[in-house]
Amino acid sequence: MTTKSCTGLDSFGDSPPHLGSLYPLFVEILALNHRDQTSIVLCNATACLFIHAGKTFLITNWHVLAGRNAENLTPLDRNLATPYKIRVHFPLEKSPGECIEEIYCLNDERGNAVWLEHELSNQIDVAALEIVPPAGIATFPVSDALPQIANLSDYFYVTQDVWVIGYPLGLRIKTMPIWKRATIAAEPAFSSAIHKHKIYLDTATREGMSGSPALFVSKNPSTVTFDNRTQPVLFPTQKVLLGIYSGRIPGEDQYSAQLAIVWSAAAILEIIIGGQKYDPNQPFGAGKVNAVKKPKA
Repeated sequence: MTTKSCTGLDSFGDSPPHLGSLYPLFVEILALNHRDQTSIVLCNATACLFIHAGKTFLITNWHVLAGRNAENLTPLDRNLATPYKIRVHFPLEKSPGECIEEIYCLNDERGNAVWLEHELSNQIDVAALEIVPPAGIATFPVSDALPQIANLSDYFYVTQDVWVIGYPLGLRIKTMPIWKRATIAAEPAFSSAIHKHKIYLDTATREGMSGSPALFVSKNPSTVTFDNRTQPVLFPTQKVLLGIYSGRIPGEDQYSAQLAIVWSAAAILEIIIGGQKYDPNQPFGAGKVNAVKKPKA
């Protein structure tokens, strides 16, 4: 574990970051160079923390940790390199302009994956890795923003604005992410019923945002009257997790559809509670294999 300024800028001064900027984490996917046994960076992506039953999980996309396209299962690296570690950049609590870099293994000493996928495998492009994060970090878990409702349609609706928060093309402002405005583009209850947990957004996204949390963030403006004077007041914002972004609808070019895919927050809980360890030797999308036992109620 090393501590350094990620961009050479140490402090935000008197302007602390928006709390929503402290959900996503910049991550780098590492592969092993078999020639000299060193690590090489395959790509960068986005991740976030999720706490459940006293355990902390790093949440990102299935294709990020598997190194395979979740649709056609082809390797993402042209040299067929596969991920074996992930380097996470955690902003510091006392100085968010600086970060701690922590590297976590994706496989055990026998080469078996230690991260969890959904029981539908690659059909749900979300993955979870249990980790022990370093102390003194500024990052908030997205589990704090879970909607307290059973059905998506009880809170989220078509035409509603949300934000996809991550690192397009690896871009960071000091250590902070980029906020991309998006609009829910199809009835979320209908789209998630046709393809489990899948939600469509109208927005332009780019590489590096895979694994980004998608959130509804309200501004909560209001007015108060005191001593016969009325003045505007901005109450604390409400943040509700819609899900995890995974990519764009493919087309002839990057501008073809401008539709993004988000997997609902419910998929995260299903993976953590009743998921399975990733096994590249098992059939993809064929149901539960190598299952993790569900905890007793």
